[in-house]
Amino acid sequence: MMRKLIYGLHLTWASILFFSACSKEMTDSASQNQALLALSGTEMAQMIDGSGGYVMMTFNIRQDAPDPGNHAWTVRRTLVKERILEHDCDIVGVQEALGNQMNNMSTDLPGYSKVGEGREGNSNSEHSAIFYKNTKFNALESGTFWLAPGAPTRPTGPAWDAAYKRICTWIKLQDKQTALIFYVFNTHFDHVGAEAKVNSANLLLTYMQDKIGNLPAVLMGDLNANQSSAGYAALNGSSLLEESWNIAGSKAPVLRVTGNGWNISPSGDSQIDHIFVTNQWTVSDRLVDWYHKEPDGILPSDHFPVIARLHIDGVSIFQDAHYGGKGVFLPIGTYDLSDLNARGILNDWASSARVSGGRTLTLYEHEHFLGNTWVINSDTPLFSQLSPTANDKASSIKVQ
Repeated sequence: MMRKLIYGLHLTWASILFFSACSKEMTDSASQNQALLALSGTEMAQMIDGSGGYVMMTFNIRQDAPDPGNHAWTVRRTLVKERILEHDCDIVGVQEALGNQMNNMSTDLPGYSKVGEGREGNSNSEHSAIFYKNTKFNALESGTFWLAPGAPTRPTGPAWDAAYKRICTWIKLQDKQTALIFYVFNTHFDHVGAEAKVNSANLLLTYMQDKIGNLPAVLMGDLNANQSSAGYAALNGSSLLEESWNIAGSKAPVLRVTGNGWNISPSGDSQIDHIFVTNQWTVSDRLVDWYHKEPDGILPSDHFPVIARLHIDGVSIFQDAHYGGKGVFLPIGTYDLSDLNARGILNDWASSARVSGGRTLTLYEHEHFLGNTWVINSDTPLFSQLSPTANDKASSIKVQ
């Protein structure tokens, strides 16, 4: 019987930090594994608990194959749902999801929408799909392309020395509250072809650079390539992306292994499931979720999900009062009129702003940071109530 989920449980930050500190000091991997395995599902989720930003997960859920006993999808389905909901994920990239699993997850995850198509160009085959909270985000664009020369948008392959056709699904999202726009890419590299992994990595870098412009982006997925591989090096060694593990403020466990082979306590340090980010993001927490269901040691999948909490510091500027009309997110920086125009903010345009997290927004009446100034440290629904009025007055802006 599964451990009861104790929703009233409050694991203090002191105890969380204690576990994190202890895990860093552990040199005995067996002891470290036991400490992690002792956590309940709720406690595991609380290791990445916090506020602000977005919780993102990559999860190879293992296709609905004719697996025996507790490896069957009918047994694991509930556990997959629980891992996503307990972590309160904002965005989830799944791999190996067949059509019936996509339908199951749509039922199990109310409040989430999904994008993606099967790698055979139909709804039945394996998806590298993206689920996102539809109350939090607007989907602006999305698509799927095949990992093959030219990034075709129709079924192609297997390419290079791959054993199967492989795909990447992407989505362009806008936060409904902050107006932040960013991209998420989710992929699944081939498990056999060494050439295909490197070529897929380089293809993704080229595609992303052409697609995202100066917007933030996240690349997640099962690369079938660990942190010592050539495919990983192509991505992590680029000027575009960094693996979130490398820059996370807090991370657990010390062992990064993600493919578990149906073993609740695998050994080694081979991470094949990844979350890469562009340099606009701050990664506060990063977790490989080793949860399993007792007393039978049932795992949600033959891969552990990888979770990260990501932030971008900045403010949101709105064309109309009370955060209405068009909104534009401005990261920390200095914006003269030409910079504002490039981001869609016209001269004498702004009427309200959301400012949180200790940020400071300074409005200037004229370009080149001249004229009257208004310093704002909190959400301000009416620039017209500032003294003197700042409504439709800003021509340059600083965000600190």
